[in-house]
Amino acid sequence: MAFRKVLTWPNPKLKLCASPVTDFDDSLRQLAIDLIDTCKVKFGAGLAATQIGDPRSVVVLKPSEFDFKNKFPSEYDEEFWVLINPELFLGSDYCEWEEACLSIPDYRGSVRRSSMVDVTFQDLNGTSKKLTCEWPLSGAVQHECDHLEGKLYLDRMPKRPAAKIKQKIWQEKKKIAKALKRRS
Repeated sequence: MAFRKVLTWPNPKLKLCASPVTDFDDSLRQLAIDLIDTCKVKFGAGLAATQIGDPRSVVVLKPSEFDFKNKFPSEYDEEFWVLINPELFLGSDYCEWEEACLSIPDYRGSVRRSSMVDVTFQDLNGTSKKLTCEWPLSGAVQHECDHLEGKLYLDRMPKRPAAKIKQKIWQEKKKIAKALKRRS
């Protein structure tokens, strides 16, 4: 098992955009394994490489968390779907739902997403694939692919509710820093 630390907001690395994958090698396969293992340890439904500080355009998702059968099971763990260099084509109808994120632990926010999305991607061998995703899997795909563009669900929320979450996180960080300072 290769658990990796998940970056949390406000880490500036979460704002970086991913680079396209060009080498479909053992290093890429190991990254997919690390993402899946980390997702399992953290009880996540999905994870992007940028969330663990890797700049490659790779996402893993667990479709069963969204009541969908996995049409592209990973060889490593059939529950997970590995998307490399995903590109999204959004539908015109929208749904609003509450999102959570491993990079913003303990918080949720209401986000508007396209209810249908066509995604083209490559698998671990570099083979091009395409899938039309319906709601709610479409929302999860958009959420994870946002990470590859340096976006969090906070960036998709209305400003006031997003600011409240950010303020609470800063307050928690200040409390922790004060407690650590007292101990030293």
